[in-house]
Amino acid sequence: MKKKKKKKKKKKKKKKKKTETETETEKKTETEKKKKKK
Repeated sequence: MKKKKKKKKKKKKKKKKKTETETETEKKTETEKKKKKK
């Protein structure tokens, strides 16, 4: 039996400078993780 390869839907990420909102959310998640560690 041949294993069916699962097709992963890859969203083509355009190499562009991250938008301000994206960077902000990333920073927020990072700070939250640090707080949880304490």
